[in-house]
Amino acid sequence: MRLRSTLAASATIALLLGACAQSEREQAVPASPPDEATQSSEAASSGEEGTTPFTFGSGTDQQAAAGAGPMIVVTDVRMGSHDGFDRLVFDIGGDGEAGWDVAYTDDPRTQGKGEKVEVDGDAVLAISIRNVAMPTDEEAVPAGVEPWDGPERLDGPEGGHIVEVVEDTVFEGRHLFHVGLDSEVPFTVQRLEDPQRVVIDFLLEEA
Repeated sequence: MRLRSTLAASATIALLLGACAQSEREQAVPASPPDEATQSSEAASSGEEGTTPFTFGSGTDQQAAAGAGPMIVVTDVRMGSHDGFDRLVFDIGGDGEAGWDVAYTDDPRTQGKGEKVEVDGDAVLAISIRNVAMPTDEEAVPAGVEPWDGPERLDGPEGGHIVEVVEDTVFEGRHLFHVGLDSEVPFTVQRLEDPQRVVIDFLLEEA
């Protein structure tokens, strides 16, 4: 009986020691670091909904970027007014990358015909989204994507400095818009992912 009790006690102690050692090993293993790609994607996705402007590279000079890959289309145009800045967003559909040419102009005109465009406001910013498929070209438009078919003129947000946005046509891979502002202000242009969009912030106060 004493031998059995001693063996049982020894087995119990061994099990307890093994469990403690396993617990210590589990505590010593560091947690896996967060996935960097996921972090970047989440940060980009939340960019347009935030209330902090993008300020890197801001100014009033022309800004441009070439598109890449398959052709894309604009699927929506949205804007909003925030504390210190206005934001204009072009939602993009397709697997390619959107490019842009953005610059202030004293003589807004249509693409192709070169007709004068009447734009309300004291300053006009011409925005040309690049690498855009002709909406009527079914072979060029990305499969399953509906091109934007909104009104030609959009009123700016209440209380904001964007007066209106005037859409032109898609011509030779460029979708042109003219933005009427109440004054010429610095701006930034960013291309964000997941989903893709081109975001233009108008900086109305010093950041």
